Amino acid sequence: DLAGLLARQAGRTPEAAAVLTDTGAGLSYAEFTARVARVAAVLRSRGVGVESRVGVVLPRSVDSVVAVWAVWTAGGVYVPVDPEYPAERIAYVLKDSTPALVITTEDLVGSLPADLDTLVIDSEPARAEI
Repeated sequence: DLAGLLARQAGRTPEAAAVLTDTGAGLSYAEFTARVARVAAVLRSRGVGVESRVGVVLPRSVDSVVAVWAVWTAGGVYVPVDPEYPAERIAYVLKDSTPALVITTEDLVGSLPADLDTLVIDSEPARAEI
């Protein structure tokens, strides 16, 4: 399983780069697995479990990779939503998929339908939790 593969790699090379961006930002395997576990715990505390759909409305970033792995770790199914889609398309995808929760950023949350439960991953409250 994917979680087992990640855990084994983190155990072998905890300081090696697990995720890197074009800008050089990134996380080591130790940092990545710890962050995924913390985000997954937050997702579980917000009701995400087996087969829960979680919208991931994030630009390509370290946070987007962490979010996808955290959804899997919590037992959920991620619904990828490109934040560059037109607003109508984003609203349609989110309405049609009926996610239990949507992971997004402070910059994007205002463009999403207001009736969604969101985890704003780069907000101060979320950063304190994860």
